[in-house]
Amino acid sequence: MLENIYKLLASMKKSEEDWEEAFNSNFELLLRIVGANSGVVVLRERDGFVEKVRAGYEDDEFYYDFLVRGKGNFEKIEASTKPVLFRSESFNLGNQQSEFALASRVFSSRMEGFVIFEFQSNARLELSSWIIGLIAYRISELITNVSSETQSDSFSNKSNIGYDESTLWLLNLSENWEGVFLKALDRKRFTILSEEGSGQKKIIKSIFADRKISGELFFLNSIPSNLAKLEKSLSNWLEISKDGWLVFERPQEWSLSQQKLIYEILQKQQNYYSMIIFFVNRNWNTEERYYSLWKFIEEVVLEIPSIRTLEKQQLTEFVKLVCKEIGKENFRSRIQLSDSAMEKLLDFSKEYNYELLRQILEETIIGLQGTSIQMEDLTLDGYTKDFSEIHTSEDDVDLNKIKERIERQKILEASRLYSGNQVRMAKALHISRGSLQYKMKKFGLTK
Repeated sequence: MLENIYKLLASMKKSEEDWEEAFNSNFELLLRIVGANSGVVVLRERDGFVEKVRAGYEDDEFYYDFLVRGKGNFEKIEASTKPVLFRSESFNLGNQQSEFALASRVFSSRMEGFVIFEFQSNARLELSSWIIGLIAYRISELITNVSSETQSDSFSNKSNIGYDESTLWLLNLSENWEGVFLKALDRKRFTILSEEGSGQKKIIKSIFADRKISGELFFLNSIPSNLAKLEKSLSNWLEISKDGWLVFERPQEWSLSQQKLIYEILQKQQNYYSMIIFFVNRNWNTEERYYSLWKFIEEVVLEIPSIRTLEKQQLTEFVKLVCKEIGKENFRSRIQLSDSAMEKLLDFSKEYNYELLRQILEETIIGLQGTSIQMEDLTLDGYTKDFSEIHTSEDDVDLNKIKERIERQKILEASRLYSGNQVRMAKALHISRGSLQYKMKKFGLTK
């Protein structure tokens, strides 16, 4: 048994970009070799812990309620260097036949996730514990390697944990972004100057993750128009995000009185926040500008060029990076773009933005049969140059069709989050599984 486990784990080479896909496809085999009747692997992503693979559970909706943060059990796994034992008489396990479960943390420089296997017999408890620890350790090795195989102290090194290749590529389009960020750390603020849909949030989330900020990251896309409410809300936001970062979107939309109040409060409380960030659209001119605030906003600026301004060779390289990245995120790392599909995307990208490019590739990859994207697989109809609104076509503002487009996008997001598990997708979307299947068929999302 041990020899088979070693072979399976060793087959997932550190250099493989699709080790997660290999692990996913071999998970049930691993359960059988170990002698477990069910198991799950949960790993950290930027928005929290996400279930990557599971097998052996009769109820697809089952989850370990005793591992909810704050109950002490999750924290016990996080603190333990050895697998933690949970017996069925004390905890609600996934299988009625199980006598115990073993949970082991996946740990790099921090808790990156955990592995849980359930067993029917106590006879091999000590051996099972050792094996689960080995599996978790191997996953830790692979995660560490993928994120920081060549890590150095350089903040710009693309192996740093916060960065994927496309984000680093976007950052490198900006002149001296490292120097700008060092200045931002000193001033406790900076501004992202870009066009709408240029990946501003993705960039901020990446920098935030790379810096291992202990606090929270808050995005504010609107603020109260009532000044009394605004003053109270801003004080609350600054308090909540005092150890994290607070991001203001579209300050050009603020009235003169809102601008003045925000500037005054930020000046009074500058010792109580760690970083303030503004998203400014370079194509949006505001008639009302409170001079002191805009001097404050424009002191430290990180400018992100639009992908529409790139030369064809640069754009081709970038599209390939985004496609590769989305493929890995959806366990489809062997995805390739045909020449005709690439040309179609290049033409599209000359007039549209980065976030729409990502959305189109994600929709295509999730619904793709096979590993090669052809020109006919790409559905570009319904995208407009007005990035602030959703339309199905330039001349069509039918509310029912707009609703369908939103529903389709949310189903795609749920599919990615729950790895295509329709029971869990339906539960998250608050619809029945039958309704989900109907909608997926209707929207062309069935494989």
